[in-house]
Amino acid sequence: MAVQRKSSSGVQAQSGRRTVLTDAALRVLGAEGARGLTHRRVDQETGLPAGSTSNLFGTREQLLLGALDRLVEVEFGGALVPPIALQDPLEHGSQLLAGLIREWTAPEHRALLQARFELLIEATRKPAFRPPLLERRSEIIGAVEQLMRADGRPDPARRAVSLVAWVDGLLLHHLLDPDLIANEAELAALVRMQLGGPTAQAQA
Repeated sequence: MAVQRKSSSGVQAQSGRRTVLTDAALRVLGAEGARGLTHRRVDQETGLPAGSTSNLFGTREQLLLGALDRLVEVEFGGALVPPIALQDPLEHGSQLLAGLIREWTAPEHRALLQARFELLIEATRKPAFRPPLLERRSEIIGAVEQLMRADGRPDPARRAVSLVAWVDGLLLHHLLDPDLIANEAELAALVRMQLGGPTAQAQA
């Protein structure tokens, strides 16, 4: 029993160390880009002894994959449940999506958003990086498609793909121009327009 308890404790410690290192890797990616990500730089970012990162991630590619797994966990830690049981799924879906965009574009998450696009670019060159990104993207598209179906929108599958691509573009351009989204009302109007619902101006 003592050996089992020691093993469990060791697994928990390794998991905690992995989180610390991959969080630091994401910060480095966001601040310095993919070229700035090295084992030594992550050691420096965490303040851990030299060699701590390489002990857990033997190669740079393993370190990048670890950062990618952590990104997916941080960005989408909770299940994305489509609001299909509500009386007005489009309205609630608009609020949900606008809230997610606002969270992703918050100043305190800028480095994480930059790291996200650094990893997306890496995935265009490294096939091994694509499965976790494509899997999560497929889940998101599926959730949006259910929302579209619940609201009776035509061609929900294509609309869902288009909406997710639009969000990616909006997030990228936000990095170039943080003032792109002027305020909450503007964001809500943009989201409703993409979902195919009337904007506040149109309703007036």
